[in-house]
Amino acid sequence: MKTAQNIFNLPALILHELSHVLVSMLFGAYLNDFKVKKHTKGHIVVLLNIVGLKSDVSVLCVAMSPILVPMMFVLLSIINPVFSLYFVYAVLVYKTTLPSPTDFKVAGISVPSVLEV
Repeated sequence: MKTAQNIFNLPALILHELSHVLVSMLFGAYLNDFKVKKHTKGHIVVLLNIVGLKSDVSVLCVAMSPILVPMMFVLLSIINPVFSLYFVYAVLVYKTTLPSPTDFKVAGISVPSVLEV
């Protein structure tokens, strides 16, 4: 069951991690390394080593950047109703498309209970 769920979540996971990388590039940082691990609870964990973030604001923006993923789906749904299915997908995998508990911790913000693993 966890394997099927991981496969279903994979596109959202890729977009989530890509949002970190793209926003970090806006701040002049870069991805030095990444690791993909399997968490003890069965889900996939991706660890990014982003180098070159020079301020707390840049760290905060990069950590919270996955919020752009569901926002993008909403905007695409408004522009063209065909994209509404992407929004439905984002709702189904909301824990993957939103900032993770680790993202909140990196940003120095307490983790909302709805996102606790």
